[in-house]
Order: sequence, then C-alpha cells, then structure tokens
Amino acid sequence: MIRISRRHLETVYAHAERSRPEECCGLLLGRGGRVEAVVPAANAAPRDRDRRYEIEPAAWLRADRLAAAAGWEVLGCYHSHPAGGTAPSAVDAGLAWEGIVYLIAAAGPDGTWTAAAWRRAPGSGRWSAVALEERAA
Repeated sequence: MIRISRRHLETVYAHAERSRPEECCGLLLGRGGRVEAVVPAANAAPRDRDRRYEIEPAAWLRADRLAAAAGWEVLGCYHSHPAGGTAPSAVDAGLAWEGIVYLIAAAGPDGTWTAAAWRRAPGSGRWSAVALEERAA
C-alpha cells in the first residue's frame, strides 16, 4: 500500500497539467509506504520520440540525498499519461525498474486527473496494482 496526501496528489496533477501534452515525471519520497514529499523533475526524454518520460540521473541523486537527510527513502516515481489511462503502457514496461512504486496520473475525458499505483514484480516483469490510499494531510 502507498499512502499519499491530497496535497501531494494535487502537486502531481498540477505538474501533469502544466506539462501537457508531454508526460511529466518526478519522485516520491517517504517511509513505510507513506509519501512525505513529492519532488517534480524535468522530463529528460527527447521530444522527438514517442511520448514518454525519463527522469535524469541527477534528479534521482538529489532526491536520494534529500530523502536520506530526512530519514526517508525514494519510494518510487510518478509520471503522467495525458491522453491515456492509469495503467502502465508498453513503453513504461520497457523502462520500469522492479520493486519500486510507479504512480501514474491520467487525465479523464472531462479533464479530471486520477491516479493509480503499480509495482513490477521481480523476475516476471508483470505489473501488480498497489493499493493507493489518499489521506487528508
């Protein structure tokens, strides 16, 4: 399970909206499955490729240092699907690391953003849903 505040989800959704039509991306920091910080990152994927995201290694390093200083860890990352659903895409499957949480935000037909969390199972490459609990604060 991953627990995330409404405020943190709104940060992800605002980043996703600003980044349209490109995908946005960032990192989720916390401990024990509880997101304590959302760290937006620049999408380093070349714009001439299929729409996708790429978090540059320097952003991962900065987030890892920030998490360590706070007694947290990098729980996973987030990205958006501006014109798709919250399920991982074939491109996501090719880029994903096993074991970390992937929060995917997607815009619905009415423009409302929703999110789902996923994890790639070690060894199989299969995705499994991770319960996403929204908390007030």
